[in-house]
Amino acid sequence: MKKLFFISLLIFSLTLKAQKKLKLSNGVHSADVVKIETTTSPANPLYTFSTYTVPYQEFTGVSVSNGLMWDDSNFPITMGFNFKLYGASGNIINFAEGSFATFDNPTLSVLTLATPMFEDLCDRAFLPATSNEGDSGGISDISYSVTGTVGNKICMIQVKDAGFYEEIAAYDTSESYVNFQLWLYEGTNDIEIRFGDVNIQNPQDNLLNPAGFHCGLAEQVDLNTAVNVSANVLNGPASNPAMVGLGTTLAEVVTGTVQSGRVYKFSRVNPNLVGISNVNFSEQMSFFPNPASTKLYCNTPADLMKEVEIYFYSLDGKLVSEKKLESEIDISEIGKGVYLLKTKSKNGDFHYSGKLVVIK
Repeated sequence: MKKLFFISLLIFSLTLKAQKKLKLSNGVHSADVVKIETTTSPANPLYTFSTYTVPYQEFTGVSVSNGLMWDDSNFPITMGFNFKLYGASGNIINFAEGSFATFDNPTLSVLTLATPMFEDLCDRAFLPATSNEGDSGGISDISYSVTGTVGNKICMIQVKDAGFYEEIAAYDTSESYVNFQLWLYEGTNDIEIRFGDVNIQNPQDNLLNPAGFHCGLAEQVDLNTAVNVSANVLNGPASNPAMVGLGTTLAEVVTGTVQSGRVYKFSRVNPNLVGISNVNFSEQMSFFPNPASTKLYCNTPADLMKEVEIYFYSLDGKLVSEKKLESEIDISEIGKGVYLLKTKSKNGDFHYSGKLVVIK
């Protein structure tokens, strides 16, 4: 069974997990409603979002599951070009657990990831009571294909007819299934999520939040504590969700039924700009001390500070303070708490995103 990272240490999630265990043991669907707060931070300005529809087309590519059953499996995929996800980059990306792509080791608790559906997916033939990871007889193929010319290639990752672990564990059958593709674009570093047929039954069993499924991008999210640097996740109806940051209760989900052919596109504002997860860039623009009290210092070359503003957001997305970026910044008026930092130049280019703890 997967780790169900997003609900591991949160109070509301522990309640939800307890309810799921009860349902697995007695087969009864609880009518209890888990209260979910909606404190959402701003979306990372490194990406913009759009959605549209095109006919969903399956492709025949290189199978990485190779007819074997999978649940928690990780499949390294060679893209044949360098791709950037926030500040992380490489030409081999890990597609893990049938649900997310990352350049990190998928077993780590802090990841930079892109996910069409961050839920507990598995091969539909996988029976938790009797199956083992990698058994023969898999029916939910994971494959990839690289198309296009040099400089304009696309790596397409496809998940076909995946099921949900919780449903299979509870009922020894999988009525639910999902089909989707993750497209990664060379050069622009754009990301597309394309959905085929999606049929999600038993949301109380199958979804981490019964209201809908988690979808989008996250930069250095701590999956054990839900603390993250920044994110670009979707929230709202499947036909037209909004791109937001990741709230402290992870309530941001795609709701309703996502129709076959729906595309969610995350366009990178500037392919050459990176987030805090890039070590070299962080060395050029960094802030200290952290935690801070009355003064915050910026360690960055003078040319990077020209006509740059720094914004302080509370975790619920409210702008608390806006200042000119200088080597020494007075934060005496900012109260105790945790804040999101964003810096932008006058033309709107993104420079830096991070978190600051203020103590008094």
